[in-house]
Amino acid sequence: MILQIALDTPLRRVFDYQAPELSENPRLGVRVRVPFGRRQMIGILVGIAAGSLVPAGKLKSALAILDHQPVLDPVTFYLLLWAAEYYHHPLGEVFAAALPASLRAGEPALHKTESWAVSELGQLELSSPRRRAPQQRALLAWLKGRGHATADEVGEHFKLALWRVVKKRHWVALQDAPPEAPVTLKSRPSEVALTAAQTECVAAILAAAAGAAHGAAHGFSAHLVYGVTGSGKTEVYLRVIAAALARGGQALVLVPEIALTPQLVDRFRGRFSSGVVAVHSGLTGVERRDAWRAAHTGQARIIIGTRSAVFTSMPNLALVVVDEEHDGSYKQQEGFRYSARDLAVLRARSADVPIILGSATPSLETLENAATGGKRTAGGNHALLSPSPPRHRQRIVPARGSRLHRHRSRQWRPSRSCRRTATTRFPRASGSSRRAARGGAAARRRGPSRARARRSPSGPRRRSRST
Repeated sequence: MILQIALDTPLRRVFDYQAPELSENPRLGVRVRVPFGRRQMIGILVGIAAGSLVPAGKLKSALAILDHQPVLDPVTFYLLLWAAEYYHHPLGEVFAAALPASLRAGEPALHKTESWAVSELGQLELSSPRRRAPQQRALLAWLKGRGHATADEVGEHFKLALWRVVKKRHWVALQDAPPEAPVTLKSRPSEVALTAAQTECVAAILAAAAGAAHGAAHGFSAHLVYGVTGSGKTEVYLRVIAAALARGGQALVLVPEIALTPQLVDRFRGRFSSGVVAVHSGLTGVERRDAWRAAHTGQARIIIGTRSAVFTSMPNLALVVVDEEHDGSYKQQEGFRYSARDLAVLRARSADVPIILGSATPSLETLENAATGGKRTAGGNHALLSPSPPRHRQRIVPARGSRLHRHRSRQWRPSRSCRRTATTRFPRASGSSRRAARGGAAARRRGPSRARARRSPSGPRRRSRST
């Protein structure tokens, strides 16, 4: 079995390795530690082949498979494969852009909590008639009644030295931690009454989302929410997201700039009780890792972030929102160049969920797709939340310094004869301007050498005084 690994290198290829010994059939999307030259690297398993073009004598073996489950959901995994091919970028660097730095370094993808329970020796100690170590027996009795607890939970009720003695005597043992319960998210009622346009918009999006939830043939649909600032686009987002979360799904909200993230997060946290996280490049490594884990495990129900958040692993994605979809900040201009808005549309289509594109000034391609149904199978959706802006007369203003600007400047500069016969009166110059003009003309009549001497800031050299 040959493992095809995508490594974080500027080479547009995958690397073949033999599977490590005593390894089960790995799944696509897991991380694999492999030797690469004189160092070790961590890559993503993107394929499994029966043979390799590399000679068997030169084929190296992978060192370890780090995960049992993929670190990316299937939709995001194939989205990254498509993006690497479409944008002509090395596959390993594309996958590296989708993972936090700690996961690229080999840190466990999921947080493992050490849970302790009373061992067999501890059970014997509790059942023995001897009455020794009453405080240690009290700890064991508390732990037995609780069933299991972490070390931090034990430290809240008992002294740390007592816990060390119990562990040293093997009266407690580690056990598999129970899975975390899903976050119970409650939506607070809104004090805003929807307008007729907002009500129609919310109803259209919810109808499409309900079709996707019930396994309709085409659950994907793109909706353009067109409204000026203050027309209520965010309230439409909140209503639709609340319905998606009520069905147990997750929502991805993209904003163009980091500066817009805190105020939007506060708005969402004011409406929803918990489960709202932010993902952007301004977070620390630990914060980004925790946010990624919360989204990957489903603990985070609403993910708000900038363009890089489009690659966040979300297994229960039910809705995608792209606010200010016309903004050029959604296009990455360095390294792996991509358009987050276009990838968000593709991700929603692959996941078969609705997507909302909101803007006060939609891009031309979005307007065309909304009018002709280019972003969905059967017709587009175009919701107008505010009156149409007035049409202004347009005129071409040449850029300063261009050929057109120089041509017009020469064309409109009046000649000497035109100044004598012009009927248009120009504003009379001030006295200081006229004196400056006369001084310049006199300097030109005296000649270039005298003019330079007059303009010289230093002037004639003076003889120094003797002391």
